[in-house]
Amino acid sequence: MTKKIFNLILFVFITFPVSAFSMQHTPYGNWARGDNIAKVNIYQCGANLCVKNIWIRPGTKSEKVGDYLVIQIHSHKNGQITGIAGDPQRNLKYKISMQYASEKMVSKGCILGGLVCKTAHWKKID
Repeated sequence: MTKKIFNLILFVFITFPVSAFSMQHTPYGNWARGDNIAKVNIYQCGANLCVKNIWIRPGTKSEKVGDYLVIQIHSHKNGQITGIAGDPQRNLKYKISMQYASEKMVSKGCILGGLVCKTAHWKKID
């Protein structure tokens, strides 16, 4: 009986591998930015993390629904992500960090070697 249980457990782990990224708490889902200008969806896209605008306050000129970032993750542990975000709409790359919990997130993006940075506060909305 014990051997059958062991074989079943082994079969499950071999058949259904789980990446380390998917085992930990993730920032996936919909988030509203604290300035009430944007709502985004965060999802996994291959080995990267993608952030896509799903709502932009009417009259906002610098952002559009559908704009997105692709984040190459350098580190992801204990609710903190660091990496490089590519912004194809503006042809820019940002050094990015995100710190999140179940309902709140803070993101910081920097360009020009960290000379120009912007921090945003987010609230989970789904």
